[in-house]
Amino acid sequence: RRPTRVFAVRVPLGRATPRSPFAGLVDGHVSLFGQTGTVVRQPTFPQTPQVEREPDWNGTSLLWTRGTNGVCGGQLNRLDAGQAHEVTGSSTEELRTPRLSADGQWEAWVQQPCDGTASRIAVHGPAPATRWIDVPRGMSAGVEDVSDTGLLIVQIGTTGSFQRRLLTPADPADGGAFLTSTPGCNLGAAAFDGNTAAAFEACASGLRLLHYTSIGT
Repeated sequence: RRPTRVFAVRVPLGRATPRSPFAGLVDGHVSLFGQTGTVVRQPTFPQTPQVEREPDWNGTSLLWTRGTNGVCGGQLNRLDAGQAHEVTGSSTEELRTPRLSADGQWEAWVQQPCDGTASRIAVHGPAPATRWIDVPRGMSAGVEDVSDTGLLIVQIGTTGSFQRRLLTPADPADGGAFLTSTPGCNLGAAAFDGNTAAAFEACASGLRLLHYTSIGT
């Protein structure tokens, strides 16, 4: 995930600017929070029994999924300047891990079929057509971030054995470059700093921030 944006000016409840620092879920709907953790705006209003999931907020635009608990399928929605629209929807695939680039030009998400067949990663940018990256059968995938040029950080693998990879929209899901870590350490909170991949590495000696080149080292 990209680093939380923190702003010095407080925003009173009910008078949120478009640049609230972060988004989260409250009682099944998306809320925007100020830097103190106070809710400053509720931008979405799902109708019962629908609930909302996995919001991604880049400071000006919001991308999130909406569905019904226990029912496969749902919608991917986007909010820009107070105007919401449906990006895509499906009754046969679960829409997961939506991510929005910092400039708002790129969107990426995973479509996981309800019948258990192979998933796909969708990448949509300035070009009109959505590009699809096939995930090998038997593997799961999740998008962690998408850059302003369409680069992706994804997690891919099987339960208990996930790897982070840096992909272009033309790479296969199990291709690209690994985001490596020091042996015995764990990576977390991977995101783009511009077009450079970054992640926190947690080791017994402490925590450090890593930046990766295009070859993932």
